[in-house]
Amino acid sequence: MSERIGLPRAADASAAAIAGAVGAAVFLFVFPRGALTTLAHEVLRLPGPGAGIVLVVGPFALALALGVAGDARRSGVALLTLLAFGMVEVLVRRLGGPAAEPKGGFDSPLFVAALAVAGAAADVALLLGRRLRPTPRNAIAAIAGNVVLLVFYWLVIFPRTTRWVAGGDVPLLLGVALAGGVVAALLARGGRRLYEAAIGRGLKEER
Repeated sequence: MSERIGLPRAADASAAAIAGAVGAAVFLFVFPRGALTTLAHEVLRLPGPGAGIVLVVGPFALALALGVAGDARRSGVALLTLLAFGMVEVLVRRLGGPAAEPKGGFDSPLFVAALAVAGAAADVALLLGRRLRPTPRNAIAAIAGNVVLLVFYWLVIFPRTTRWVAGGDVPLLLGVALAGGVVAALLARGGRRLYEAAIGRGLKEER
């Protein structure tokens, strides 16, 4: 379905908000404090900062956004999904939820801003690639969102919470961001197929 410029429909906006909020709740408890650092730096031996962001956070949130955007007739759905994800994440942590990863700033408004910028980048890519087939279109959008998320962290968040990225680590981390975008697109595609299959079975049972 081709996207058009303009505000999302109420149904699309509601779906985006729900997906983002539920996704944030899942993320809060599946990835407790220290999990991203352990996975990225101790298990996979990747340099930092930023590996955990584009390995888990970006792909997870972007997969949700692309899954919802698959039904949208207008752009802006990815932005709304990631905004909801970030706002719920920050709100729950500030109200006494699971402790945040200090380096990631997951309890900071800057986290919401980072996700918003990534969602906007994904929306722009979806709009520009509206004539492409869904799989490459989603892959390009997820890669764009994940790379923009990483760059935002490098320029705005990590200098405040940890350190600047070393120049020699930039190519490898960008490669991880590209791979994370592809994974997000595949997850969104798989989730979409499961959803459509479930809907199809439900319709058959109703008949």
